[in-house]
Amino acid sequence: MKKQILKLAMLLTALVALTISSCKKESTTDDSVAAGDASNISSVMNTTGDDADNSMSTNHTISGKTEGLLFEQLYNATVAIDSTTGTATITYNGTDYYGIITRTGTITVQLLGFPAVHWKDAGATLQLTYNLTATINGLTYKFTGTHYIENVNGGLAYQVMDGLTPGITVVRKHTCNNDNITFPDGSQRLWSFNRVRTFSNPGGINPTITLSGDSTINGVLNVAQWGTDRVGEAFYAAIPTTISSDFACGFFHPTVGEHVHHVANRTITIVYGVDQNGVQHTGTGCAYGYQMTWTKGSKSYTQVFQY
Repeated sequence: MKKQILKLAMLLTALVALTISSCKKESTTDDSVAAGDASNISSVMNTTGDDADNSMSTNHTISGKTEGLLFEQLYNATVAIDSTTGTATITYNGTDYYGIITRTGTITVQLLGFPAVHWKDAGATLQLTYNLTATINGLTYKFTGTHYIENVNGGLAYQVMDGLTPGITVVRKHTCNNDNITFPDGSQRLWSFNRVRTFSNPGGINPTITLSGDSTINGVLNVAQWGTDRVGEAFYAAIPTTISSDFACGFFHPTVGEHVHHVANRTITIVYGVDQNGVQHTGTGCAYGYQMTWTKGSKSYTQVFQY
């Protein structure tokens, strides 16, 4: 599961980075910094959240599973699990599997309600305490805060993604209020998260991951993260259409989805899974790429990029 999840996280980072370079050429207001930070931080949350999930899932006492153990390896990290208290401490000391994100520091994971509650149970919640520094795309961020990941409908994500439970879907809801983030320029801001990630594997042969937002801000639905960016402006990042990627077309190539970054009255929008004309791909085969739209003053610009 870990390799597959990481691929989607890295895709979102790479595409927004490409969008940013294009926006810089046209925009008098450099919203690229805020959009880039949002993408980078989302990727860090994805990968570290998956590490916490995997760590608790593969300990049978904490997860409550009865099948044979399967080890989901964490890269350049060590995990100390206390199966008597339902806790794990992840200590990072290097890059992730793809060599894209470098992590140092720790995340302490606590299964709330253990031992009466097991991680495979519907409604089970992990509390993640971050004391972590991460470098991605040459930018370094520090995270100090408490996050929660809820197992909404029960089940273990790695079993779904590895084809061990075909036809089963598991949902993870990730929330955080006022995570303290230190940015590359030394500024410190508070960010919040309300994101939902769904793992499925139709027929046991086509693993699929989706990402959506679960808050409403200023009348905008499906907001996934919000707060104050490093230059002091309030922002919110929404996912109006759930972002979905599957094994068949490659986890670097979302089949559908939309991401909109809002700063003041300005937006950067990415629509995934389009053809060469920017029309949503349908039918057989895989999509050509994604369409990016950004605003400059009262004008709007659009461009299509190939995956």
